[in-house]
Amino acid sequence: MKGCKEVLDTFNEDASLKTKIQLYKKITPLPNPDRRVQQYKRTFLLPIKRFIKALPYREKKRILSHLKQPVKKQHWMWWAFPQEVGAWGAAPVSDTTKEYAITLNEAILFLVYEPLQKYYIEALEILSQKNNLEDYFGPVDYTKLKSNIDIFGRAAKFLKNAKITQLIKKIKAKF
Repeated sequence: MKGCKEVLDTFNEDASLKTKIQLYKKITPLPNPDRRVQQYKRTFLLPIKRFIKALPYREKKRILSHLKQPVKKQHWMWWAFPQEVGAWGAAPVSDTTKEYAITLNEAILFLVYEPLQKYYIEALEILSQKNNLEDYFGPVDYTKLKSNIDIFGRAAKFLKNAKITQLIKKIKAKF
């Protein structure tokens, strides 16, 4: 714990994203973290809190189950495969689309947070087995998926996450 305390003492808000991620990974497995460590974890995850709330265990399982169906029939694209902020151009978009739009830094945090990362990998594995993604999603959500794959591909590359990068490459080959 002393190592984390020393790091927290020297940490400041201007630290780079890589430094923040390293600290988060260092303190996450600690048993019985002190108040400062708990506060740092909450602050670190704040930008992706809307996805943590939108994707509890039950919802992740429901979406993964739907992904195995021949055609997408329900509305969950916003939080399941968030698209990059502004990806829609000048087209009118819903408030929900805007709420769940994601920046590159948020996509990186999404993939650092283990429960969301595991869900995303499972979802990509299912999608990589589908023959025609446009038939599954329909034209509108297919476009959203492309935006998601683009930004999360860049996030995976930043994190040097070979598994996600490989799955994304496999999916991009289907576009």
